[in-house]
Amino acid sequence: MFQHMAWAMKLPIKDPHAKWLLVTLCDFTNQDGKCWPSQSLLQERTSLGRSTINRKLKDLEANGYIVRVSGRTGFNTEYFVQCDIVPERDRVVSERDTKQPLTRNITSRRGSKISEDFQPSEKTINRINKFAKEEGAVINHEYETDKFRDFHIAKGNIYKDHQAAYRNWCRNAIKFSAERRASSANRSGVTRQGDSLSDRFGDFVNSIDS
Repeated sequence: MFQHMAWAMKLPIKDPHAKWLLVTLCDFTNQDGKCWPSQSLLQERTSLGRSTINRKLKDLEANGYIVRVSGRTGFNTEYFVQCDIVPERDRVVSERDTKQPLTRNITSRRGSKISEDFQPSEKTINRINKFAKEEGAVINHEYETDKFRDFHIAKGNIYKDHQAAYRNWCRNAIKFSAERRASSANRSGVTRQGDSLSDRFGDFVNSIDS
């Protein structure tokens, strides 16, 4: 989607091939940041070789820009673009806000960085736990909060709504875990049990879906 592409183009990625590949992936994404282009299609769109594409995908995943879920035999790999997108139709701007100075509006839209003392609110925790229960998962909020803070502080990411960013972090962890379980079950016929949610999610993330 265009919004995902705009996000990717603004990222401080110094490797031009990696950045171009991420922009290309974003061009395929649906509104949830998910896409599943084949390797051949990525080669066609980017003019990059297969080995280069695989190296750059690995770099993008290691830096938290994407999450990959290997497809079953005969199916393409699924990619989850880890960006913070709030559709324009969902933005609420009051009449009073439109009268504020331009510089103030820009600052408001950009948001702020995650602080070292960030904690999810009780309301946020309850919403996440409800979603996790529906998906048959359990969230360790103390562990996820530490990982959430460390990751975004290290990246210097800016969010307008920190609680929504954390909710999205956990939702991505749950969805990623579900995809991994489904993929594993289809390959081996046995769904793995007992692994912690965060171990399955690993060190990857990220989009706001409030």
